[in-house]
Amino acid sequence: MKNFTLKPKSLKTVQTALLCSAAIVVSFIESLFPYVLPVPGAKLGLANIITAVAIDALGFIPGVCIVIVKAMFALLTRGVLAGVMSFSGSMLSMIVMYFLIKSPKHIFGYLGIGVSGALAHNTGQFLVSYFVCGRAVMYYIPVLLIISALTGSVSGITLGLLSPKLAKTLHFMNTGAEPKHM
Repeated sequence: MKNFTLKPKSLKTVQTALLCSAAIVVSFIESLFPYVLPVPGAKLGLANIITAVAIDALGFIPGVCIVIVKAMFALLTRGVLAGVMSFSGSMLSMIVMYFLIKSPKHIFGYLGIGVSGALAHNTGQFLVSYFVCGRAVMYYIPVLLIISALTGSVSGITLGLLSPKLAKTLHFMNTGAEPKHM
């Protein structure tokens, strides 16, 4: 049997597609348990872990691809508002996590990345909610801050356990070289 090798650009595309698929599966599984948190609409946001791994191992553009695919999934399965909220929250979260992950000293660590990503995600969704519902959502801010801290901590801890191994594997597959640590 002939040995099959992908070109680096093709390999990165395949890896991005696999991570997009994983993010959709995680989002779907999360939607099966709508009452994990006692706050309406709150989710753990575990798919953000996959976005962070993609940013670390593959870069900004694969992170954007995951955001777009997740938003399209929300749009198709839960409607326009869910799609817009998913996109706004995920994009803002992805941008914040990108800068934290790519910062030279990583002073916030995985926990800081998880909490910051959750805060940014909720901020993006809050802005859409404010535009749609008006000032009434202002009373939801303290709840969002608490939920962001809790869910972001879970995501950050999980990211700390998974990311080094996954990022190392994906980076090695792309370059054959060891990645810089996050």
